[in-house]
Order: sequence, then C-alpha cells, then structure tokens
Amino acid sequence: MDLNALIKNEYDKDVERNKQRLEIMTYSGQIYTDDYLIEHFPLKLKVKERLKKLKELMFFLASSYNIGDVKQNHGIYFTKDTFLKAGLDISGMQQSNWIKGMKNCGIIYVINKHYQFGHGDDNFCKLYGLNRLGIIKSYPYEYQKYLEEHKDKPTADTVVDIAENITVEVFNKKQKQTIRSGLTQFNNKLVDNFDKQAVVDFTKGTISDFKRMLDEYNEDKSEYNKKRLRFKCEGNKITGRAYSKYIATENDETRETDRTVWCQQNGLKYRYDIKSAVPRISHLMSTGEWKDGDFDFYQEISNRSGLKFPREYMKSVHMRLRFGKSADKSFSEFCFSNTDLIKSNYPSGEAYERWLTVVKPAMFEDWKKLYNICEELEGKDHSSSVFYFESYLELYVVWKLKQMGITAYNIYDEFFYDKECDIASIIAEAANYMYNKVGTYYGSFRKGNVSGNA
Repeated sequence: MDLNALIKNEYDKDVERNKQRLEIMTYSGQIYTDDYLIEHFPLKLKVKERLKKLKELMFFLASSYNIGDVKQNHGIYFTKDTFLKAGLDISGMQQSNWIKGMKNCGIIYVINKHYQFGHGDDNFCKLYGLNRLGIIKSYPYEYQKYLEEHKDKPTADTVVDIAENITVEVFNKKQKQTIRSGLTQFNNKLVDNFDKQAVVDFTKGTISDFKRMLDEYNEDKSEYNKKRLRFKCEGNKITGRAYSKYIATENDETRETDRTVWCQQNGLKYRYDIKSAVPRISHLMSTGEWKDGDFDFYQEISNRSGLKFPREYMKSVHMRLRFGKSADKSFSEFCFSNTDLIKSNYPSGEAYERWLTVVKPAMFEDWKKLYNICEELEGKDHSSSVFYFESYLELYVVWKLKQMGITAYNIYDEFFYDKECDIASIIAEAANYMYNKVGTYYGSFRKGNVSGNA
C-alpha cells in the first residue's frame, strides 16, 4: 500500500458520503393543503391554532435544514430544542405525538430507525428525512412570509453587531476565569466587551468597504435573499464568511429541488463557478496573480510532485494540505482518518512494525512534497482567513453585476444570474480590486510589497 491508496480511500469516502446525501430526497411528490393536514395529522382540539403551529414547525424545518439540530443534507434529529426553536414548548409525550402526526402526513420519514438513550454523550435519536420542497411548493407565500418574519437567531455566548447584517459571534466554551468586574476572561480577551478593532485587523482594513457594497447590494433584497457576513471569535482566533438563507437549498442537477425553484422564482438562467476557489484566492493574496479558469491547481500540485495522482484524489486531500499547520500534523491527521484501512493492511506484529518503520516514513516524504508544493502555489498562510477574502471577492462580483442591471446571487463560489455576461472578466476585476484594496495591510497573507498581474 502506498500514499496513492490512502488518498484514494479518502476520495472513495467522499464519493460515498455524496452518494448518501443524494439518496436523501427532499421532495417526495406530496403536496399539502390545510384540509389534508387536518385530516391526516389529526389536529383534534383547537384545530386552527394547532394547524398554525404545525405549519410554523414545517416552515422552521424547511428553512433550517442545515442549522442546529437539523443536519445538512443528512436529515433531522428531533430534540426538545428542535420544537422550542420552532416555538413549540411541549412535553416529551406531545413531541412524540407531533412526530407521529408529521410521519402520518408524509412531512417526515424515517431514514435511520436506530436510537439510543441512557448512555450519556453517546445518546442519539432516530434520523428523519424531510419533504422540504413539498412544503415550499405547497405554501410558497406563507413560507416566504415566515422567512421574512424570522431572522437568524444567534447561538453564541455573545453577539456583537458590527453593522447591519454584519455580526461577530463570540464563543466562550473554554472559559478560564471570572474577574472582579464579572466579565469572563477568555484567552486574555473580555468576551462581553469584544474589541471591534480585532475585526478591522482581521479583514486587513477592508470591512468598511465590504459594508458599503453589502448595503448597496441588499437594498432591494428580501429577507431570504439578503447577504450577511458572520464572524466567529473563539479566543484569539477569528474566522469570517458571508452567507445567505438560500445557501441551504439542495443542489441536484438530476431532479427538481428547492434550489431549482429558487432559481426559477428569481429568473436565474445562468450559472458560473470559480474552479478551485480556495487555492486560487490564496495564490492571489500571496502573489498578486489571478490565474484564469484554465489553470487547474489540483492537477498542478499533482504534476509538480511527480506522483501522478488523479485530479479528483488531489482535490479530496487539498484542504488537509492547505489548512494543516504543518506537514507533520496534517499527515498525522490524514493517517488517523484512514485508520481502518491502515489496520486492515498492517494488522499487528511484523506487519504493523513495517508500517511504522518503512511504509509510513516513505509516505510522509511524499506527503511533505505535496505540502511544500501547496505552499509554493498558495503561500505559507494556513489560516481560514481565505474564506473572508473569498466572500469579499464574491460580494464585489454580485455587487458589480447589480450596477450593470443584472440580478445575481452566489452560493459560495458558484454564481447565479439572469442575463448573459462576461462574468469571468468581472471576477478577474474583483480579484484585482480586492488585492489592491488590501494595500499595505500586511497580514497573514502579505509578506511585503508584491506586484502582481491580476
């Protein structure tokens, strides 16, 4: 077994996960009416009140399919918090009855019937699928109204508003001590008095420009279609990325999904995605050069290494190379994720000793080669700050398209728009704009003045 075999195993696991995701359908074909729900739930007493609550629960599940207790593209684990977040403060027996009623209506269905209680942190519930698109199709106007009325609720210990639609979620899970003032000290920062300058520094001084474009872009957007920027702070670590409610829509080009409906509702006929966005933007911020769409970073890493890994394999392990703090640490984590395969090939005794003394060191040499090539192409910064710059670039693109009279949205590095245009040129313009805007704010990316050809 060589490094290629381990990387192939990583790729195969990704393929299987995607296959499982696609098997979980979000449209059963069932369309609902008030009469249908009343007949099949059944609602019994206080029919109007319970029908209203049922629909609110349905809309919550549909809008929160990737949030909290609702697991993205994998189904729903019902807990008491699930019902509380939907506005239903009910007993355990009532929760069971509501789940049974929704099953009877075809709103939810069992994906995994296994569950476990009485085992502490190892407890888990049944896993349910959701007829999400059916809910949206059945009540399009009521669902939209629900979205307009229910904004994202913060889950962090402290939420700091930087500006409209820009927030910092401060997490205090590793609390160290409480000082006299009653404020909590966390990695030498006062959580309840978060310093907004930290965000300015993290964004290399671009946050004011981001806010300007965000405000202009959001002017005519519904609550559902607005863009937002969320930072998360855990101690001295800050991450940040833009998001919208519609990013939770399911993408599947083989069938109709809620993303299909969303595109139709907004007249979005055209699509374009930035290939290998993370390495491309990392390369830009490190060198000043924006590579055009023909340049394949994953294939380039493979070619330079001489190891001849298929592009798909390189893509599956790139994030480990890109965000690993060191070659040694990232390789250890990579091996750990493939423990089962390693044990099956080198179970014990002499075989395992050979893995430790011969096979693993040889693999590590190849891994270091990949790691170093990744640094050559993308810079030595391995932090998550690239996601903020990705958001910055993407915001510029949709903002600029709006100035041109084009309705445009993005779901991370994929763009959706209603009129044909040379979007690749606009993306290159955005890259140049962002790089120059950062200017002399040398941070984790910039190591000094770098001229580029973006």
